Amino acid sequence: MTSNQSTIIFGTWQAGKKHWVGINDAHIRDSIAASLDYGITSFDTAPVYGDGLAETILGDMLHHKRDQIELISKVSPHRLEFQEVIQSCEESLVRLKTQTLDMLCVHWPAGSYGSEHVPWEDTMRAFLSLKESGKIKRIGLSNVSHEQLNQAMRWGTVDAIQNPFSLFWNHFEHHIRPIR
Repeated sequence: MTSNQSTIIFGTWQAGKKHWVGINDAHIRDSIAASLDYGITSFDTAPVYGDGLAETILGDMLHHKRDQIELISKVSPHRLEFQEVIQSCEESLVRLKTQTLDMLCVHWPAGSYGSEHVPWEDTMRAFLSLKESGKIKRIGLSNVSHEQLNQAMRWGTVDAIQNPFSLFWNHFEHHIRPIR
């Protein structure tokens, strides 16, 4: 964990309001403010959450606290070619009103949701380029299998894995946890 990273991460899928009902900007802003009051300093978002709305709200609310918080965003499986990753990151940086992301994740691996199968080498080259340039601090993967993680790690260090886990949907645990 970094010095700004809280144990609990505030997720912003609902803040995008797309596919959700009864969510309004005032409630979102109140929730973000309350999370800060309770010591939550890590915020997870993605461009797909409301077509950038969640990132924009976070940027508006948190840009003046940037040295006190951690921002995590993601890249869509439909944008995993080298230049698309770079462009997606740049767009997120603008919406989040920051010069760097604490972590950028592959949201879903290539081939998910009807996306093109992009080789891990291309995607990881883009992530490593962003890290080298200082635009991101860490590389993360979300929703990946053991095999996909190993493929990505052939091309560079993966700093974090963000997979779903629940008592009812825990198949990721058995495939990822043994990796050390």
